[in-house]
Amino acid sequence: MPLDTRHVIEDPMMHDSGRSQWVQMADLVAYTASMHLNRHHGNRFGWTWYEDCLAAKDVNGDPKKL
Repeated sequence: MPLDTRHVIEDPMMHDSGRSQWVQMADLVAYTASMHLNRHHGNRFGWTWYEDCLAAKDVNGDPKKL
């Protein structure tokens, strides 16, 4: 894609989360949403993370199970 007409910040590619704070943040948000939707005894420690940290910023109102 020509650089002057595309609307992509960077080319999509795999990034090691240990080297990218953006990937670490995305991983944490995805993990938090996953724990909210898939509650079981093993992830009980994070059941309230979504409500405590993300719910107020979620424009869709709640994570959606796909």
